[in-house]
Amino acid sequence: MEDQLKKKAKITPKSLLFFTFYQVVFISFLYPWVLSPIFDNVRMLNWYPMDAQLLDVDMEIYESEDGTQKQVVASYEYSINGKTYWNNRVDIHSKPNDTELASYHTTMYRLLQKHIKQGSIFSGWYNPRDPYDSVLDKNIRWSEIIIPGLVCFVFIFMGFVVYLAYIFREQEKSPDVVRRTPWLAKSKWKPEGIQSETKKDIRGQLLGGTLAALLGVIFGYVGMMLILNRAYSGLFFIVIGMVGFYVMFKSVSSWLRFKSIGDVFVTITPFPGQIGGKVSGYIQFPPLLAIRDKSIRILLKQSKIVTKRTANSNNKREFVNWEAVTFGKLKVTKLGTRIYFSFNAPDDLPESNTDVYCGDGEYWFLNVSGEIPGDHFERRYELPVFKGSLSTKAKTTEKEQDRNFGRDRVNRLLSPPPKKGHASNAGKTLITVPVGEPVKNFSGELSRRVEMEICGATTIIRQRPILYDFCLWMMGASLLIVIIASVISIIKAEFYLFAFGVAFLIFALAIPTIFSMREVHITRDYLIRKNIRFGILRDVEQVRRNSVNELAAKSTGYTIYVGGQARKYYNLFAKSECGRDILIADFIPGFGVVEQLRKRVSLIIGRRARQAKKSPRRLDSVEKG
Repeated sequence: MEDQLKKKAKITPKSLLFFTFYQVVFISFLYPWVLSPIFDNVRMLNWYPMDAQLLDVDMEIYESEDGTQKQVVASYEYSINGKTYWNNRVDIHSKPNDTELASYHTTMYRLLQKHIKQGSIFSGWYNPRDPYDSVLDKNIRWSEIIIPGLVCFVFIFMGFVVYLAYIFREQEKSPDVVRRTPWLAKSKWKPEGIQSETKKDIRGQLLGGTLAALLGVIFGYVGMMLILNRAYSGLFFIVIGMVGFYVMFKSVSSWLRFKSIGDVFVTITPFPGQIGGKVSGYIQFPPLLAIRDKSIRILLKQSKIVTKRTANSNNKREFVNWEAVTFGKLKVTKLGTRIYFSFNAPDDLPESNTDVYCGDGEYWFLNVSGEIPGDHFERRYELPVFKGSLSTKAKTTEKEQDRNFGRDRVNRLLSPPPKKGHASNAGKTLITVPVGEPVKNFSGELSRRVEMEICGATTIIRQRPILYDFCLWMMGASLLIVIIASVISIIKAEFYLFAFGVAFLIFALAIPTIFSMREVHITRDYLIRKNIRFGILRDVEQVRRNSVNELAAKSTGYTIYVGGQARKYYNLFAKSECGRDILIADFIPGFGVVEQLRKRVSLIIGRRARQAKKSPRRLDSVEKG
């Protein structure tokens, strides 16, 4: 049993060989591009100056599909202690440059040509231990090192991260262990406390932010070089670089917020949760964290995760089958604040996925969110929820909870629950924990897409275009471009006109959407849909209110994935007897949200439109009624 519970996997010879080969490949690129010039510069720190007489100077040009590259070449001689030496090494890098990003070779060629025409000497450096070893310019050109160095570092670093994740991955337990005690399939499922999935997500975001910042440096540098060489396409690279730094800022701020709160564990009592029974327990907050009653929202959901694999990427999608919400019961103990929760798990739902390798399958998640002093709290936990009665092993593990969290007996929630909650023994004190109810109210999500206003006998339903928020970002981006252009125009004055033209184009594209509004007026006699742009009424559609016999929600065919969760979008239509349809609202996220809007509009229009038409026979019976 103990061998099955080990978390660390052994290093296999094949994995070590592949990792070594991967790192050797990128280190072999790193040495000539980055390490060799640095080592040479360190080696030349103790070299002596010398006077070189230039013999020949030329510029070599290399034409290829990637562009034109140049390299200055020169031969020279110098005398040391009465003996003459010859060499042709000009600089420490000794490789050609792209003419668009660097002008070193052009500048050096002109300088050497000037000296050879004047017959003057050129100051260089030689190795006192080996006078044949010399160079004219021993300075490092960091512009030649930063980009390839960062690229190699990113791949080498990612290789270490992936290999560490592989060797420390969780091993799959034996089939017998999973069959007898499935709640032991994953090491994170512990009776004394389950750690949040958010911690793993935060680490992934921090890693991604670091890589984004490194790429931001690369793109930002390339952009500046292009702009200084009057290639205004460099603005695009600068914007990408700024996005990289923004991603880094967001990931670091999320990590700092997570660390300031600390670890928050979830304990299930009894362990594990039961399908067709109770999923109950408490959330253990740190002692110094002040939590107010009814401020933390606890949502339990059962989801199916499916990975859509394509040639270029793998996208995880989450489909929610069932969810319930509660605010729990707050209790302050010596170990910190606890919020007890309880849910009735329907008996027709699948069990938790026990496969530690495959991410696809059925999952039970507990989402905890709410406002705490000075911050917004949000955590996500994967819970073990299975069918059948608890085994002896599952019951005895509750003693481990007491040893880990102290001998506070408030966490005993084993007594049979009443109809509206269940009791917990805390010495002689009973704590009634409210049972979570299935989620039925989608007012928050609905209000983000639709505004409803009652003006006398008229109900107005207003809706902004789906791209309204995106166009606001476009307008902000146009302002940012103008600000950047104002700074860079000090160096290149003509750049400002180009940047201002791009910003004006982005601004002009966003304006029509920002000043657009769609309204549906439900009056005593009519349903009127109006499209308004720049405060001017563009077109109107209307049907008689008493002719509306159906409110129908139709899928748009679009599915957007927010936070890995799939959300289908729907349009709501009012269908009249004359065959005309009036669009009430479009792109409403989720069937539950559009169904809530349909019921609200049905109550406003009248009883005839409360239910959709199912068949001609049902329509006739409704009309007769």
